[in-house]
Amino acid sequence: MRKILTISLALMLCVGCFGFVACGENGNEVQLSEPTEAPATAAPTSVPTEEPCAHVWTEANYQTPKICEVCGETEGNPLTPWFEEKGYSVNSMVVGETYPYVTACYDDKSKETIGKVTVTEYKVFESDETHEAKEGYEWRFVSVTLVFDDENTKYYGASYNAWAGCYYIGNKEKAPDPEEIKAKGEGYFAQDYNGKEYECWRRTGWDSSWDKKNVLTAHYEYEALLPIGYDGAIFLFVNSGRIESGAALADVIDENTLFFRLV
Repeated sequence: MRKILTISLALMLCVGCFGFVACGENGNEVQLSEPTEAPATAAPTSVPTEEPCAHVWTEANYQTPKICEVCGETEGNPLTPWFEEKGYSVNSMVVGETYPYVTACYDDKSKETIGKVTVTEYKVFESDETHEAKEGYEWRFVSVTLVFDDENTKYYGASYNAWAGCYYIGNKEKAPDPEEIKAKGEGYFAQDYNGKEYECWRRTGWDSSWDKKNVLTAHYEYEALLPIGYDGAIFLFVNSGRIESGAALADVIDENTLFFRLV
């Protein structure tokens, strides 16, 4: 009598050389099929990689780090401003406050006098009746009052001096050619900003007077036409006793120098 094999609902699958098996009526294992290999699959398609950028670098300046003109990648940091390298404070004066100003006397430079300096006005504007507008530029104007009333001033006078400088390069700006000044006007200078050179102008003005009590009062005005957003313009009051022929800004700045940054 043929034995009919019944296959249990619960199959025990064995992977390997034994293939698929099931239990028969007498409990003997019966091979149902020969082991087979898994079907071959195609190798994964490789994802093409982009060629690395052949960087074309624009050198760092005081506003931005080194940057690639092709992909925009940046590297490093902006250049360190000259005033930060020197450790100078450039925001020591604010509008409306009065500060002591140490400088040499006029008649005897070996003696010092201490005046009082007050920034009375500061403004940024596009143009007015006496200042012509220029696209991409703005005017900066500051007015300062100096008062000298100590004993040394009464006997020896006061010698005061204001210098213009740049927060980023000190007073190392490129000296304009005399022909450029002749063509473009008194006060012309070139200013680098964000990797571009701008044609700028500045003017200064002084007046002074003595009163009956031998108090010396002086007024100083500084104005400049600068690129919009440029924050490097600085003027500073230095001790005139430190100024010698050919002196650089670093030679005359000391712990008593007063700064005002036109921002």
